[in-house]
Amino acid sequence: MFSFSVKMKPVAKGRPRLGKYGAYTPAKTRKAESFMKQEIKKIYKGKPLEDAFVLIIDFIFAPNKSDTKKTKEQKESNQIFHVKKPDLDNLVKLVKDSLNGILILDDSQICTEITNKLFGKEDEIKITLIKKEHVL
Repeated sequence: MFSFSVKMKPVAKGRPRLGKYGAYTPAKTRKAESFMKQEIKKIYKGKPLEDAFVLIIDFIFAPNKSDTKKTKEQKESNQIFHVKKPDLDNLVKLVKDSLNGILILDDSQICTEITNKLFGKEDEIKITLIKKEHVL
């Protein structure tokens, strides 16, 4: 099992855009993916793993500064769920692409996913990889 946390606001993977000179990835996506890769490289120094994995991700969003004290408390205790954009599947894409070639060879090794969008005290992404053989 390999578990770690990245202190950053969860960012959805943006769709490729077509420009004058061809397709490009939006700057916000490139910046977030680059930061995530740097953080993973700080944590994991070995060769990419080659097994089948279960991926568990908790995308944690800080409450809005404009929220009332009561609303903040409800969000932080998971009485209110994060049901707004960004979409969960686009958040997952950015994380999986960041893991490629560093922690795992390719995101095709992920056989099972458990993902959550939650509120918490601060923005954070919690990632856990478990060998599939240990879960069966």
